[in-house]
Amino acid sequence: MLFVTFHGGKPTTDIPCPVNNVYAYDETVPQDPPPYLNVLCVPANVALSELRDLCFANGFLYVSNGAKKTSNVLCFAKAPASALPNENWFYVGAFASGGQGDGNVLAIDHPFAIELTADGRSCFVSSQDTNVVTLLNVSTDGKTGSVQQGAAAAWLKQFLDPTQNPQFLDGTFVASAMPALPPVPATPPVPPDQGGLTYSMSTPEPDAAGKGGQEKIQHSVRDVVLCNGVLCVSDEAAGVIRLYDPVSGTYWGSSNAIGSATHLLVQGSTLLVCAGKQILAGNPVAQSGQTLALTGKIQLPHTGSGMTFDSAGNLYVALRTKQQIYRYDTDDKGTLFLDNLPDQPEFVVYGANT
Repeated sequence: MLFVTFHGGKPTTDIPCPVNNVYAYDETVPQDPPPYLNVLCVPANVALSELRDLCFANGFLYVSNGAKKTSNVLCFAKAPASALPNENWFYVGAFASGGQGDGNVLAIDHPFAIELTADGRSCFVSSQDTNVVTLLNVSTDGKTGSVQQGAAAAWLKQFLDPTQNPQFLDGTFVASAMPALPPVPATPPVPPDQGGLTYSMSTPEPDAAGKGGQEKIQHSVRDVVLCNGVLCVSDEAAGVIRLYDPVSGTYWGSSNAIGSATHLLVQGSTLLVCAGKQILAGNPVAQSGQTLALTGKIQLPHTGSGMTFDSAGNLYVALRTKQQIYRYDTDDKGTLFLDNLPDQPEFVVYGANT
């Protein structure tokens, strides 16, 4: 099955009924079979909005719940075989809480991507509104992730000034290159050439009364994956993929400039990057001082977003604003697979025997 998250959020003129849940599509039949709707089953007091990345690990499904009023990572367990349809996943609990709580602002705020290590004991989460990557320790039962207060990657300790007050947000593994925006406390900036992630801000046009809208982050950290023993992070604003030691957080280098890159996918030892209307490919190496050479693999008909492979080696690419999903065979020949989706697709993830 292909599991798809959507832009969600509030109704708009273009999408009066946004999808704030996960839909599942049969990858063996193109176009017309109806999807399994609202795959995630939650109690009434759990809000879903602006869902982003999905990750199957430890026998669970982890989901990035991105809206400001939610801003957490949730854990789901598959319905028992007796439940119908058996593609449904039932709420277990909050895997990691984010946003503001108890007077503190946590590193997880508007979470985007989730990446668990192969042993399932650690989890990286990228957050757009804090512009950092957080490292979580996963509980033995796989249901929760936690950070140690004051913890940060070993590489980042060199950027702390004992005479100054700013500290990194708890669990920061990859830091921002710029001080955080209110209401997030100021954090020590890390230069981009030392691995700091950049961001850019939108400047809203003034309204008829001459009042401008609220300034907000426009481009910031996006996807994060592990490939060949390298933590690969999409620095959207800088237009590069940054490379880190997944144990110490040491900055190893970046890719060549590729423009706005959002989604990443691993195929064996190859890293695939969705950047605008291109899918690029390269092979990161676990060593310092490298420049990852990313070259064009597929030209998309429109700007792409999430990507996934099925068990037969077909590549699926979501075209967000066109509300479509294309399928590319092993010869990179593309055909329209799903059209007229009910909302703009964000992530598409293949789940085999989930």
